[in-house]
Amino acid sequence: MTSAKKKEDLLKVRWESHEDGLIREHWETQVSVAEIVSLLPGRSKTSVKRRASELGVKRPSSRPHPGRIVSPLIARDGVVGKACTYCLEWKPFENFSRHSTSNGGRRNQCTTCEGRRAYANDPGACIRKVRSYQKKNPALMKRYRENARAMRVLRIGTNKLDNVAVRALFDLYDQRCAYCRERVADSIDHVIPLSRGGEHTIDNVLPACLPCNRSKHTKSLEEWLKTRKGA
Repeated sequence: MTSAKKKEDLLKVRWESHEDGLIREHWETQVSVAEIVSLLPGRSKTSVKRRASELGVKRPSSRPHPGRIVSPLIARDGVVGKACTYCLEWKPFENFSRHSTSNGGRRNQCTTCEGRRAYANDPGACIRKVRSYQKKNPALMKRYRENARAMRVLRIGTNKLDNVAVRALFDLYDQRCAYCRERVADSIDHVIPLSRGGEHTIDNVLPACLPCNRSKHTKSLEEWLKTRKGA
Protein backbone atom coordinates (compact mmCIF):
# COMPACT_ATOMS: atom_id res chain seq x y z
CA MET A 1 0.00 0.00 0.00
CA THR A 2 1.41 3.40 -1.03
CA SER A 3 1.89 6.23 1.44
CA ALA A 4 -0.76 8.29 -0.38
CA LYS A 5 -3.29 5.47 0.05
CA LYS A 6 -2.45 5.17 3.77
CA LYS A 7 -2.90 8.91 4.21
CA GLU A 8 -6.25 8.72 2.42
CA ASP A 9 -7.42 5.90 4.75
CA LEU A 10 -6.33 7.87 7.82
CA LEU A 11 -8.30 10.88 6.64
CA LYS A 12 -11.37 8.67 6.27
CA VAL A 13 -10.98 7.30 9.78
CA ARG A 14 -10.19 10.61 11.47
CA TRP A 15 -13.26 12.34 12.84
CA GLU A 16 -13.52 16.08 13.03
CA SER A 17 -14.87 17.85 16.11
CA HIS A 18 -17.88 19.23 14.22
CA GLU A 19 -18.77 15.67 13.09
CA ASP A 20 -18.62 14.44 16.67
CA GLY A 21 -20.78 17.39 17.66
CA LEU A 22 -23.43 16.47 15.08
CA ILE A 23 -23.51 12.88 16.29
CA ARG A 24 -23.83 13.93 19.92
CA GLU A 25 -26.55 16.44 19.02
CA HIS A 26 -28.77 14.14 16.94
CA TRP A 27 -27.96 10.54 17.94
CA GLU A 28 -29.98 10.53 21.17
CA THR A 29 -33.02 12.15 19.49
CA GLN A 30 -35.75 10.71 17.27
CA VAL A 31 -33.88 11.78 14.11
CA SER A 32 -33.39 8.75 11.88
CA VAL A 33 -29.94 7.29 11.31
CA ALA A 34 -30.26 7.94 7.57
CA GLU A 35 -30.82 11.66 8.21
CA ILE A 36 -27.79 11.82 10.51
CA VAL A 37 -25.63 10.10 7.90
CA SER A 38 -26.81 12.62 5.31
CA LEU A 39 -25.36 15.39 7.51
CA LEU A 40 -21.95 13.69 7.41
CA PRO A 41 -20.76 13.53 3.78
CA GLY A 42 -18.38 10.69 3.04
CA ARG A 43 -19.41 8.69 6.09
CA SER A 44 -21.22 5.37 5.92
CA LYS A 45 -23.98 4.22 8.25
CA THR A 46 -21.67 1.58 9.76
CA SER A 47 -18.90 4.08 10.49
CA VAL A 48 -21.37 6.54 12.04
CA LYS A 49 -22.79 3.84 14.31
CA ARG A 50 -19.27 2.81 15.33
CA ARG A 51 -18.33 6.40 16.11
CA ALA A 52 -21.49 6.89 18.17
CA SER A 53 -20.54 3.81 20.18
CA GLU A 54 -17.03 5.22 20.73
CA LEU A 55 -18.55 8.52 21.93
CA GLY A 56 -20.82 6.66 24.34
CA VAL A 57 -24.12 7.97 22.95
CA LYS A 58 -27.11 5.67 22.50
CA ARG A 59 -30.19 5.71 20.34
CA PRO A 60 -33.55 6.06 22.14
CA SER A 61 -35.59 2.86 22.20
CA SER A 62 -38.71 2.95 20.03
CA ARG A 63 -40.58 1.07 22.77
CA PRO A 64 -39.72 0.13 26.34
CA HIS A 65 -38.12 -3.28 26.70
CA PRO A 66 -40.54 -5.49 28.67
CA GLY A 67 -37.70 -7.00 30.68
CA ARG A 68 -36.79 -3.55 32.00
CA ILE A 69 -40.24 -2.78 33.35
CA VAL A 70 -40.06 -3.05 37.12
CA SER A 71 -42.91 -5.03 38.64
CA PRO A 72 -43.58 -3.91 42.23
CA LEU A 73 -43.83 -6.41 45.07
CA ILE A 74 -47.42 -7.03 46.15
CA ALA A 75 -48.51 -9.06 49.20
CA ARG A 76 -51.90 -10.79 49.18
CA ASP A 77 -53.17 -12.67 52.21
CA GLY A 78 -49.65 -12.76 53.58
CA VAL A 79 -48.19 -14.17 50.33
CA VAL A 80 -45.61 -12.00 48.58
CA GLY A 81 -45.65 -11.92 44.79
CA LYS A 82 -45.66 -9.62 41.81
CA ALA A 83 -47.57 -8.97 38.60
CA CYS A 84 -46.20 -10.50 35.41
CA THR A 85 -45.32 -7.77 32.89
CA TYR A 86 -46.64 -9.95 30.02
CA CYS A 87 -49.91 -11.48 31.19
CA LEU A 88 -50.40 -8.77 33.88
CA GLU A 89 -51.60 -11.37 36.40
CA TRP A 90 -50.45 -11.34 40.03
CA LYS A 91 -48.67 -14.55 40.99
CA PRO A 92 -46.65 -15.74 44.02
CA PHE A 93 -42.86 -15.58 43.93
CA GLU A 94 -42.46 -19.28 43.15
CA ASN A 95 -44.06 -18.62 39.73
CA PHE A 96 -41.10 -16.42 38.74
CA SER A 97 -37.54 -17.54 37.97
CA ARG A 98 -34.72 -16.35 40.19
CA HIS A 99 -32.79 -13.33 38.94
CA SER A 100 -30.31 -11.42 41.10
CA THR A 101 -30.86 -7.96 39.59
CA SER A 102 -34.66 -8.03 39.26
CA ASN A 103 -37.02 -6.60 41.85
CA GLY A 104 -37.32 -8.99 44.79
CA GLY A 105 -34.73 -11.35 43.28
CA ARG A 106 -37.26 -12.71 40.77
CA ARG A 107 -37.81 -12.02 37.09
CA ASN A 108 -40.61 -9.72 35.99
CA GLN A 109 -42.15 -12.34 33.68
CA CYS A 110 -43.74 -15.50 35.08
CA THR A 111 -42.39 -18.90 34.07
CA THR A 112 -45.55 -19.64 32.09
CA CYS A 113 -45.06 -16.61 29.84
CA GLU A 114 -41.34 -17.32 29.52
CA GLY A 115 -42.10 -20.86 28.40
CA ARG A 116 -44.70 -19.73 25.86
CA ARG A 117 -42.33 -17.16 24.37
CA ALA A 118 -39.50 -19.69 24.18
CA TYR A 119 -41.79 -22.23 22.48
CA ALA A 120 -42.97 -19.63 19.98
CA ASN A 121 -39.35 -18.80 19.09
CA ASP A 122 -38.08 -22.40 18.80
CA PRO A 123 -40.65 -25.19 19.37
CA GLY A 124 -38.20 -27.99 18.55
CA ALA A 125 -35.63 -26.91 21.13
CA CYS A 126 -38.31 -26.63 23.84
CA ILE A 127 -39.68 -30.09 23.10
CA ARG A 128 -36.20 -31.65 23.26
CA LYS A 129 -35.48 -29.86 26.54
CA VAL A 130 -38.75 -31.03 28.12
CA ARG A 131 -38.25 -34.64 27.02
CA SER A 132 -34.71 -34.63 28.40
CA TYR A 133 -35.98 -33.29 31.74
CA GLN A 134 -38.72 -35.94 31.86
CA LYS A 135 -36.20 -38.75 31.33
CA LYS A 136 -33.95 -37.43 34.11
CA ASN A 137 -36.81 -36.97 36.62
CA PRO A 138 -39.23 -39.94 36.27
CA ALA A 139 -40.44 -39.79 39.90
CA LEU A 140 -41.25 -36.11 39.64
CA MET A 141 -43.07 -36.66 36.36
CA LYS A 142 -45.16 -39.39 38.01
CA ARG A 143 -46.09 -36.96 40.78
CA TYR A 144 -47.12 -34.35 38.22
CA ARG A 145 -49.36 -36.88 36.46
CA GLU A 146 -50.96 -37.86 39.75
CA ASN A 147 -51.64 -34.21 40.56
CA ALA A 148 -53.07 -33.65 37.08
CA ARG A 149 -55.37 -36.67 37.40
CA ALA A 150 -56.59 -35.50 40.79
CA MET A 151 -57.28 -32.02 39.46
CA ARG A 152 -59.27 -33.46 36.55
CA VAL A 153 -61.39 -35.52 38.94
CA LEU A 154 -61.85 -32.79 41.51
CA ARG A 155 -62.10 -30.01 38.88
CA ILE A 156 -60.00 -27.62 40.91
CA GLY A 157 -56.52 -26.26 40.38
CA THR A 158 -55.20 -25.62 43.86
CA ASN A 159 -55.49 -28.96 45.67
CA LYS A 160 -52.03 -30.40 45.03
CA LEU A 161 -49.69 -32.62 46.98
CA ASP A 162 -46.51 -31.01 48.20
CA ASN A 163 -43.44 -32.98 47.06
CA VAL A 164 -41.65 -32.42 50.38
CA ALA A 165 -44.60 -33.82 52.34
CA VAL A 166 -44.87 -36.84 50.01
CA ARG A 167 -41.15 -37.63 50.39
CA ALA A 168 -41.51 -37.42 54.17
CA LEU A 169 -44.48 -39.82 54.00
CA PHE A 170 -42.48 -42.33 51.94
CA ASP A 171 -39.58 -42.04 54.41
CA LEU A 172 -41.99 -42.71 57.27
CA TYR A 173 -42.87 -46.06 55.67
CA ASP A 174 -39.23 -46.73 54.76
CA GLN A 175 -40.11 -46.56 51.05
CA ARG A 176 -42.30 -49.66 51.48
CA CYS A 177 -45.94 -50.25 50.55
CA ALA A 178 -48.18 -49.25 53.45
CA TYR A 179 -50.53 -52.16 52.69
CA CYS A 180 -48.42 -55.26 52.11
CA ARG A 181 -45.16 -53.94 53.65
CA GLU A 182 -43.29 -56.30 51.31
CA ARG A 183 -42.76 -54.47 48.04
CA VAL A 184 -41.20 -51.08 47.36
CA ALA A 185 -43.75 -48.27 47.15
CA ASP A 186 -43.69 -46.82 43.65
CA SER A 187 -47.03 -44.98 43.69
CA ILE A 188 -49.45 -43.22 46.00
CA ASP A 189 -52.94 -44.49 46.78
CA HIS A 190 -55.91 -42.42 47.91
CA VAL A 191 -57.33 -44.15 50.98
CA ILE A 192 -60.74 -42.68 50.15
CA PRO A 193 -60.80 -42.85 46.33
CA LEU A 194 -61.16 -39.58 44.42
CA SER A 195 -64.14 -41.01 42.58
CA ARG A 196 -65.88 -41.44 45.94
CA GLY A 197 -65.27 -37.95 47.26
CA GLY A 198 -61.77 -38.40 48.66
CA GLU A 199 -59.45 -35.40 48.81
CA HIS A 200 -56.09 -35.09 47.09
CA THR A 201 -54.28 -34.18 50.31
CA ILE A 202 -51.45 -35.66 52.32
CA ASP A 203 -53.95 -36.89 54.93
CA ASN A 204 -55.71 -39.08 52.37
CA VAL A 205 -52.76 -40.77 50.64
CA LEU A 206 -50.42 -43.63 51.47
CA PRO A 207 -47.39 -45.04 49.67
CA ALA A 208 -48.35 -48.21 47.80
CA CYS A 209 -46.89 -50.70 45.37
CA LEU A 210 -48.56 -51.03 42.00
CA PRO A 211 -50.14 -54.47 42.66
CA CYS A 212 -51.85 -53.23 45.83
CA ASN A 213 -52.81 -49.93 44.25
CA ARG A 214 -54.38 -51.63 41.23
CA SER A 215 -56.10 -54.25 43.38
CA LYS A 216 -57.67 -51.63 45.64
CA HIS A 217 -58.64 -49.43 42.66
CA THR A 218 -61.83 -47.50 43.58
CA LYS A 219 -62.72 -49.58 46.64
CA SER A 220 -62.71 -48.14 50.13
CA LEU A 221 -60.11 -49.54 52.50
CA GLU A 222 -62.74 -51.61 54.34
CA GLU A 223 -64.14 -53.09 51.11
CA TRP A 224 -60.71 -53.94 49.81
CA LEU A 225 -59.60 -55.61 53.04
CA LYS A 226 -62.71 -57.83 52.94
CA THR A 227 -61.90 -59.00 49.42
CA ARG A 228 -58.32 -59.77 50.46
CA LYS A 229 -59.46 -61.78 53.45
CA GLY A 230 -61.89 -63.66 51.24
CA ALA A 231 -59.09 -64.45 48.84
